[in-house]
Amino acid sequence: MPSFLDFEGVYDKNKRYVVHNWSKEDFTQHFGEESIYNENNLIVQTPPKDITIKAGEMREFGQFEAYTFTKHFVNREMLREVEKIKDLKERERKEMSINIAELRKPYENKTLSEIKSGEESPMMEKLREEIRNEEIAKLKQGNKPTKETKGNKEFEGLE
Repeated sequence: MPSFLDFEGVYDKNKRYVVHNWSKEDFTQHFGEESIYNENNLIVQTPPKDITIKAGEMREFGQFEAYTFTKHFVNREMLREVEKIKDLKERERKEMSINIAELRKPYENKTLSEIKSGEESPMMEKLREEIRNEEIAKLKQGNKPTKETKGNKEFEGLE
């Protein structure tokens, strides 16, 4: 499957990426299964490790995991769009678009971003936004007086 994530060589173990599951469903990817053939039988020597990213969640990965997750996630999301199309010819054209790197690019950009030194990461932006919204909600509730008891004394203070 052609993709802008395809490259020749070895994965860089020092690069880190943020993968965003922007869909409405969780996505699970299997990593690390090792299997061998014994005549006609497939024998799993090491079972796969499943990694699930919940809907709307962002997670940090190394290059191999991030690229693999992104490729499979984009396949699923593009195929979901195909399922919505009723016209058979249009549906067939859209199915073939999964194999065109330029048409995959917007999905890949939406899902994957590299963490670079000195730049803001999408994970931190999202975390800051969540904290900002929590603090604004607290301010809107106002400072309500509370009574605390410490030992035998009663203290009044603000939350």
